[in-house]
Amino acid sequence: MSHLVYKVNCKHCSDFYIGMTCRRLKDRLSEHASSEASALFRHASETGHAIDFEAPEILAKDIFKTRLLIKETLMIQQYHAFRSLNRNTGSFDLRLW
Repeated sequence: MSHLVYKVNCKHCSDFYIGMTCRRLKDRLSEHASSEASALFRHASETGHAIDFEAPEILAKDIFKTRLLIKETLMIQQYHAFRSLNRNTGSFDLRLW
């Protein structure tokens, strides 16, 4: 599957990460598992916890990247992921004016 917003949970605590990818989810999760730049990788390394890469939740889908970025931002804010493993409040600047 590709072009989606996903949520990945820690198996040992309530921390989680919300992200988006236009590529295959399997490939993106593989990167999270092996990249020191990944918040999921760092969480597992620093705490000794296991990340549930086998059961990501699909939160939204869209074929257009801009709409996917908006959906990711909305999900990060809705789930308060910025209080968990996400480092920011979203990838898209949501302004109403």
